Amino acid sequence: MSRVAAAGLPGFKEEQLFFHVHAHLDIFVDGQPVTIPQGIGIGGDPKVRYFTYQGRPVVGAPQSPCRRPCVSPLHTHDASGILHVANDKERQITLEQFFTEWGVRFTPDCVGAYCAPEKAYKVYVGGKEYTGDPTGIVLKDQEEIALVIGTPPTTIPSKFPTG
Repeated sequence: MSRVAAAGLPGFKEEQLFFHVHAHLDIFVDGQPVTIPQGIGIGGDPKVRYFTYQGRPVVGAPQSPCRRPCVSPLHTHDASGILHVANDKERQITLEQFFTEWGVRFTPDCVGAYCAPEKAYKVYVGGKEYTGDPTGIVLKDQEEIALVIGTPPTTIPSKFPTG
């Protein structure tokens, strides 16, 4: 939960559903996909649930409130790349805040240890190259974001995954 605070977000004792958004993030390094871990933004209390759903590990918010904050309004449940924004009010949350929670450096020049000019990166939103400061991209419902480091994959994802 310290990374949640570092991202400038509140911690909740249970998942909030007043304002609910799902964005999808793909990350590629030299054309190969990078897995985004499950459970980012969830933890720190024994009531947090860890289980398997359809053969995949999942981290779930507790069924009853935690004793202390254990759920960020920005989190992942599984390793699908879906970023959940489950908030107590309408609040814009950015891609930079996600990387802060994840504990991975994200600046206009670097993603993790990959930095320009050796390993420059590009960001695509809805399949179109994003030319502004990528740290300020606001997560929007059903939006596909692709972060490409080095050599791009054969196809840049452009649509939120279904199924």
